[in-house]
Amino acid sequence: MPPTRPDPLPPSTPPHPPLTPHTAGSLDTGLSHPGSLYQDRYVHIVNKVSGYGLLAGSYGTNPGDRNVWQYPLSEVGANVHGFEWILFPTSDGSYLIVNRVSGLSLLAGSYGAGNDRHVWQYSVTELGSNNPDGFKWGIEQDGNAYRIVNRASGFALLPGSYGAGNDRAMWQYPLGES
Repeated sequence: MPPTRPDPLPPSTPPHPPLTPHTAGSLDTGLSHPGSLYQDRYVHIVNKVSGYGLLAGSYGTNPGDRNVWQYPLSEVGANVHGFEWILFPTSDGSYLIVNRVSGLSLLAGSYGAGNDRHVWQYSVTELGSNNPDGFKWGIEQDGNAYRIVNRASGFALLPGSYGAGNDRAMWQYPLGES
């Protein structure tokens, strides 16, 4: 089911850095722009409207939980590191976005094929005959924030209800609909 869409969109709240890098064992590194600053570092991916962080299902502790959510970073639950992701550059300029705890990669629904709006976390070894670009994400500057766009679908990450309210779902949507 697609996320609830408010009409009209709520006004922007003060910006939050969308990617906050963390070297292993450190939570105090700043990020000024994408690129080499966040490679090989754990990051929090934070929505600028909700202020919620991208979270692996079951805080990354249950390998069978393939869900991806957005939650307040203060709700650490079973594992504070469930909010931490590492970005691995690929040869085409995209990134694999891998959760620190689960070791699973962010994946566009149906491997980016069709109009599937879901976002999951899966192991890249479960690719089968599907398109590997479903695991690849581009990071594009958008004003004072960044947009994360799937290479196969062309859809951007979008929190449920556009980040307004308390909707914890994560989706991917065409840029023209976000």
